[in-house]
Amino acid sequence: MWSSTGTIERVIRHAAWSREPLTDSDHRTMVELLRLKLEMLSGDASAADGPNVESGDHLPAITGVQAGPGNTIWVQRMGRPVEIDPWGINALSGAEWDVLDGDGRAIGLVRLPDRFHVMRVAEGTVIGVQKGDLDVERVIVLRLIR
Repeated sequence: MWSSTGTIERVIRHAAWSREPLTDSDHRTMVELLRLKLEMLSGDASAADGPNVESGDHLPAITGVQAGPGNTIWVQRMGRPVEIDPWGINALSGAEWDVLDGDGRAIGLVRLPDRFHVMRVAEGTVIGVQKGDLDVERVIVLRLIR
C-alpha cells in the first residue's frame, strides 16, 4: 500500500497469490484468445503470432485490485486461461476475489459466477456484466451477504 507521500506503507501477501508456471497449453490458449479478440475487432488476427506478443514463464497471481465499500480492498485471483472470455483477454478475469480490510487483513473470499466481469463494487452489491450461453451480455447486480 502507498502512503500519501508516495512511499510504500506496507506490503500485503496472501498464500493464494502465488504465480503458477505457464504451460504450453496456457500459452496456446492465450494466443488463441488474442486472435479471436482481434478478429472480433476486425483487426489482423495474425498479429497474435507477432514478435510483440509475449507471455512470460508464469501466469500472474493477481489480475485486478479495486477499492470496495467500507474501506475494503478487493483483490482478484487469476483464473485459468481456458476460463477467460476473448473480450476479457486484456481485462479482469477470474471468479475469485479476496476481500481485505483497510489494514490489509483478510476478511473473506468472494466467488463470482462464470463469465462475470466486475464493473463496480458498491455498498452491499457487486455490479457487473455476464455473458450467457449465446454470448448475450446482461447487467447483473449481486447482493453481498456477510
